Amino acid sequence: MLCVYNSSEHSSTGKQLYELLYSKTLLVPTSLTNAPEALYNYDDYQTELKQKLKESRHIAPEHLIQKKQRTKIKYDQSGHSIDIHEGDKVLNQDKVRKG
Repeated sequence: MLCVYNSSEHSSTGKQLYELLYSKTLLVPTSLTNAPEALYNYDDYQTELKQKLKESRHIAPEHLIQKKQRTKIKYDQSGHSIDIHEGDKVLNQDKVRKG
């Protein structure tokens, strides 16, 4: 179950959690149809790794900000305002703290 969670793309970051940690996508049976790209030397691998990590560090905060904004909009829409006017009777409950 954890493997499925780590390999699925999350709306908050737009990437897999595994990809954010290791800068490569986690191959699961459904994604094995795409052949991985061949890397021929360490310099190419290092360059590609740096590029992917830089891209992930740039994209993830943007997605988090968008997710926070969507969450705030949903929270604001679900709020219930209480219409109380001067002179209305209300129930006041005094809570006594222990200790």
